[in-house]
Amino acid sequence: MIHKSYSSGDKYKHTARRETDISRVLNGTGITGIGAMKSAYSNNCKVNVCHKDGLPAGTPVKITKPDDEGKECFRCEKATDNKKPWGVVQWTLAANEIGAAVFSGFAFAKVSGQEPDGEYAEPADGGLKRVKSGTARIVYADDKGQALLLLQGSQQETGTTYDGPFAVSASEKKLSVASGWILRNGESVEFTGGSIDAAAGILCVCTTLDENGGWSAPELKFCDPAPDAHPIAEIKTEEVKDDPKEGSSEKEESKEEEKKLKITIRQFPVTVAVINLVMVCPLAEL
Repeated sequence: MIHKSYSSGDKYKHTARRETDISRVLNGTGITGIGAMKSAYSNNCKVNVCHKDGLPAGTPVKITKPDDEGKECFRCEKATDNKKPWGVVQWTLAANEIGAAVFSGFAFAKVSGQEPDGEYAEPADGGLKRVKSGTARIVYADDKGQALLLLQGSQQETGTTYDGPFAVSASEKKLSVASGWILRNGESVEFTGGSIDAAAGILCVCTTLDENGGWSAPELKFCDPAPDAHPIAEIKTEEVKDDPKEGSSEKEESKEEEKKLKITIRQFPVTVAVINLVMVCPLAEL
């Protein structure tokens, strides 16, 4: 909505909508309120949003699309991915009500967890939880979890993506491993790459000797590192629930409510996977 400009002496009509808009402008810019917060609030980056069912204040959200009903706002859903842009709803929204979400700057929200869990917050299960690193710094939090956050946009990957030997990548619930070389008892053998179902644990490339002294084909396994199991990555998994998309039917929603698998990969850079095994010589047992 574009508001008309007025000059001194002009007549105008007070409306609840107009007074609400004025209050939100004042609250958002810090023209009134705690003096120390004035400059902070004036630098906030906010977006007008609405949600089909309404949202509590402090809910982390992501933008999905422009509103298709002519409202000057964006449709939003609860955020679940810290690596994509997300913001915090400033006040409680009724169904389809337009409100503001802060994507960069200061915002109030409730955060679960204790101080030792970390000094940052990220989306989790429709709310926020403490973590060791991220883009939303916890400036202050009381003993009930009510916190003042400094949001700094989406999480950016640091450094470069590892793409060397045995590089591990994830897609849906599968892990793919790039090719690499194995040095087993002085013999170089190429592992041509492979895939395995994602699970939590240490991912190893394995090859071992059989009772006749022959080598097994290299394969991927989740196991403890051993003389015949060279570690290439540590994998962590977490089931997360994603919100149903707006406009979906009840049947579609029941499918979309299924939990998705969040996979975290801690890559171990490996130049060559070294396997050294020995067997007792049969003649030594005579």
